[in-house]
Amino acid sequence: MTFDDPEVAANMGYGYGFFAPGVADSGVNDYIVSTNIIKAHAAAYKSYKANYTGQLGISLTGNWMEPMDEFSPEDWYASDRAMQFSLGWFASPIFGSGDYPQVMKDIIGDRLPMFSDEEMADIKGNATLTLRYHFVNHYCITAIISKPYNPFPCFVRN
Repeated sequence: MTFDDPEVAANMGYGYGFFAPGVADSGVNDYIVSTNIIKAHAAAYKSYKANYTGQLGISLTGNWMEPMDEFSPEDWYASDRAMQFSLGWFASPIFGSGDYPQVMKDIIGDRLPMFSDEEMADIKGNATLTLRYHFVNHYCITAIISKPYNPFPCFVRN
């Protein structure tokens, strides 16, 4: 396994600063770190595939988000957005398109480091093996309510 709960490492270590190395810069460093983790996973996969046989995976955090009001379209959109900022943050590049979810790119803007075309091809290409050996840690279900967007850089506010 290359990484266990990379979202937790990015958020808690470089966003909120609760875990080592204790950097509290949410909305900036957590996105830089996540980009480096995804690139590192892709590089490890590529090296492993070239030199070894066996399985290689990654363990993601996948808490489920539900709308607070099941009849509110805004809450449904907010819960989907929260899922994209949680599980989609790492799953979309690794198991999907090779890039971050569009909603993240739209909201975060230039604070979210972009992958080059070559990096996206490498990242997307590592899904063939990890699809069989991936893990999702599910800790809770969260009820989400829609609130107006706050432009202050912070992962939770995004």
